[in-house]
Amino acid sequence: MREILLYVTNSLIKEANDKAKIISAICAAPIVLDHAGLLKDKSYTAYPGFSEKIKDGTYKDENIVVDGNIITGKGPAIAASLAFTLIGILLGKDKEEEIRKETLYNLL
Repeated sequence: MREILLYVTNSLIKEANDKAKIISAICAAPIVLDHAGLLKDKSYTAYPGFSEKIKDGTYKDENIVVDGNIITGKGPAIAASLAFTLIGILLGKDKEEEIRKETLYNLL
C-alpha cells in the first residue's frame, strides 16, 4: 500500500510540475519534492537538518525560497509568510498587500 501511495503522490507532483503549476512545500515536506525528482537544479529551504536527507537541489538557509514554480518554506512559524508569498505570486502584489492589511499581518 505504501508503494502505491508513493507512486500516486510522485505522479501527481510530477504532472503538476510538467504543467508548470506552482508547487509549494514547507518544513520537512521538500523531501517529497526530492523523491519526485523536482529539486534537481533547484534551490530550496527546509526544516533545519532535513537538507542532509535531500539528495538533489541547493539548500538555502532562508525562510522562503522561490525557484521557478517551486516555493519552499523553512518551518511551521513561516506558514503565514509562505501563504502571503503564494498570494503574491498567484494573485499579484496588490492583492497580497490588501490581504496583509485586512488580516493585520502588516503590523508584525
